[in-house]
Amino acid sequence: MIEALDEKENLTNLGKYLSMLSVDPKLGKMLIMGAVYRCLHPILTVVSALSVLDPFLLPQDKKDELAEK
Repeated sequence: MIEALDEKENLTNLGKYLSMLSVDPKLGKMLIMGAVYRCLHPILTVVSALSVLDPFLLPQDKKDELAEK
């Protein structure tokens, strides 16, 4: 649970910080908590790996383009 909203659906302090980040809210919470708990460097590595698509998977339209070549 991200806990960016309270029971009245207002932004919490965490939600305000998450709104400033241009990443998925779950990854943003990881970044913020990494800074809070002073373990940001390993968290940056994990978040950067999770924020990109799997490099070994191709979308179907790209597979079709490669098959035509």
